[in-house]
Amino acid sequence: MRFYDRDKELALIREAMASEYALVVVYGRRRIGKTRLVREALKDLPHIDLFVPRKRSRQALEYFRSRLTEAEGFSPSFGSVDEFLRYLMLKTEKPIFLDEIGNLQYVDPSAFSLLQQLIDENKEKRPLKLVLSGSYVGLMKRLFAGRKEPLFGRATHLLELGPLPLPAAVQMIMDRGFSFEDAVGVWCITGGVPRFIETAGGKSLEGYVRSIATAGSFLVPEGENSLVQEFGRKWETYFAILDELGQGTARPSEIALRTGINPLALPKYLAELEGLDLVFRFRPVLGKERYVQYQIKDNFYRFWFRFIYPDLEELRSGMEAPIDMGQVDAHLGRMAERFVAELIRTRRPFEFDMIGPWWSRKGDEIDLIASGKRRAVFIEVKWSKKKVDFADVEALVRKSSLVEGARGLEKGFLLVSRSSFTPSCLRAMDEEGIMHWDSEDLERLVLGDR
Repeated sequence: MRFYDRDKELALIREAMASEYALVVVYGRRRIGKTRLVREALKDLPHIDLFVPRKRSRQALEYFRSRLTEAEGFSPSFGSVDEFLRYLMLKTEKPIFLDEIGNLQYVDPSAFSLLQQLIDENKEKRPLKLVLSGSYVGLMKRLFAGRKEPLFGRATHLLELGPLPLPAAVQMIMDRGFSFEDAVGVWCITGGVPRFIETAGGKSLEGYVRSIATAGSFLVPEGENSLVQEFGRKWETYFAILDELGQGTARPSEIALRTGINPLALPKYLAELEGLDLVFRFRPVLGKERYVQYQIKDNFYRFWFRFIYPDLEELRSGMEAPIDMGQVDAHLGRMAERFVAELIRTRRPFEFDMIGPWWSRKGDEIDLIASGKRRAVFIEVKWSKKKVDFADVEALVRKSSLVEGARGLEKGFLLVSRSSFTPSCLRAMDEEGIMHWDSEDLERLVLGDR
C-alpha cells in the first residue's frame, strides 16, 4: 500500500542512521504507523528487524533466535536477555530495529539496565545504530525522559508520532474509494490513524460505520486493548472519565458528579490523561479564563467511547448492537467543527493566533473563533443536508456582539456549509464581504495541488 506523508520523520531516521551513534525512539498510540514508518525509512539499508513479544524469558529468547536465523541465516541460542542483547549489539554493525521495546520489561525486568550498560560501554568504541518503538506513551516517556530511568539521556532522537496530517489523511481515505464528503466523515471518526483508514470498507460513510461497529470487527475491542495497559490498575476510573467525555460531558464539575469521583481528586486524573495526550483542556477563545472544559483528543477514542463502549459486552459476545445513524450524524456534525479548525490550522487561509470554540455561562455558543492581535473571525459550521439561509449568518453576527473579548478587534465572518447556501444568502454574503465555504471549497482547500 502507498506510503503517505511523514517526509520529515523519514528524513530524521535516515539521517540518524548515517551517524556513528544513533538511538532513535519512536513512540505513539497503537495503529498510528510507527512500524511502517521505521521500515520505510530503513528499507534501503541492510538492518535487523525484531518485534519484542510479551512472553516469558525462555519463550522470548527462542523467538529471537528463530527470527534472527530466518533473517540472517544463523543465530546462536541465548541463555539470557544479556546474551541476546550483547550478540545483537556487538556482533553486527547493521542498524537494529526493536519494535515494541516496552515489552522487554516482561521478558527480563533488568533488560533496560542491561541495554544502558551496553550502550555506555560501546558507543565510543563501535558504531551503534538503534531504532526503538513503543505504543504505550506513558511507559515510553518514562523510560527515555524519566531522570531516574536507566535509559534517560541515551536517546539521540525522541519522535512522538501523531496521526497523519489532515490533507494526507483525507487523500488516503479518498484513495480507498470514498467521496470527499464521506472522507470528511471518516476523518472525523479515525482522525488520520493509518491502520483505521486502511480497513475502511463499504466505500460509503454509513458502510464504514457499520463495518467497524459490529461484532467481529477488530475495532470493537480496540479502545480497551489500547488503554487498559496504559492505565494499569486504575483503568476503571480513567474509563469512567473518558466514558463521560465521550457522551459529551465537558465541565469538570459535571464529570465529577456523573462519575462519583471526588472533585478534589479529579484534576489529578485529568492531568494524567492530558499527559498521555488522550484529552485536552480548553477555554473559550476570547472568553473567560475560568470557563474550562475537556474533550477526548483522539477522534477514534471519542467515537469509540460514544458508540462502541456502551455496547461493548454485547458486541464482544457476538451480539449485534445496531447503531443509530441519526446519532452518528449528530456526532459528526460536532466533529466537523474540529475538522474545520484543523483545516484552518493547516492551510492558514487568514492570519490568526488561536482558534477554538466560544461559550458563555448563559448557554450562548459560537462554533469557532480564529483570533489574532487585530482581527477575529467568527465561524459557524453547518454539516447538515439543509442549505444555509441568511438568517444563519445574521444569527452568527448577532452572537459575535456577545463576545466581550472581541471588542476593539476587526470582525470577520465565515460560514461553512456541507450543503451550500441558498441563492439569496450567497448574494447577501458577497455584498457584505462575508466568507463562505461549501463542500467544493473545502475539497480544494484540503487537497490543494495534490
